[in-house]
Amino acid sequence: MPVTLPVLLLTITLPKPSIFWHQSVDAEGKHHHLQCITQEEYAGSWFYLYQGSNREPMAEKKALPTQSKMTFAVHAFGPGEQFRCSYEIWEAGKAIHSPLSSPVNITEDHYPKPSIAVSPGTEVFVGQDWIIRCWAPSSGVSFVLYQAREFRIEVTPRGDSSVAEFSLKNVTTADAGRYTCYYHSTTEPVIWSNASDGVQLRVIDAAKVSIIRKCWWILQGDIE
Repeated sequence: MPVTLPVLLLTITLPKPSIFWHQSVDAEGKHHHLQCITQEEYAGSWFYLYQGSNREPMAEKKALPTQSKMTFAVHAFGPGEQFRCSYEIWEAGKAIHSPLSSPVNITEDHYPKPSIAVSPGTEVFVGQDWIIRCWAPSSGVSFVLYQAREFRIEVTPRGDSSVAEFSLKNVTTADAGRYTCYYHSTTEPVIWSNASDGVQLRVIDAAKVSIIRKCWWILQGDIE
């Protein structure tokens, strides 16, 4: 007698992405950017940006195989208009879509800029840890850290704290650069702060310093 085995249908549920608004200013004026971010395991996905209540994406881009985020430039939007994003992976030849992100607004209203401080200083050696602290005038906010124009990480303080700590472990020369932080409200509509003052990190390769010093000592010996 033939036996029919049950077929198990595996349903993959993707986590919803995060979306952030970032404003940059250059010689041509203000540019608004929306960055959609998912977990690293979904690097290389297709990303989609949605405007208002539209079900069709206003923009779509494919991330590089090593990237789990995508930045969209936005040039036209209405007052208080919201944006959402999603991403898509392929599994067993089928497209699987993530849920939409929470909404974000682009607004000309800004909170005051946060304060920023670093430890141990603006110069560290390769392999050291570097800590950035940002704080806002009030609680109920979430902080994001940027290296130049690249999003690094988001931290939401616990409880009523208005201070966020970003810890860069075992820094390399790739971590060198200018850092700023922002904060935004955790309620809707989402309102962002202006950027903090910038902090420039210099990463020193101790091995190279030792070689340079040795060469200098040799030269000093030759001169004498």
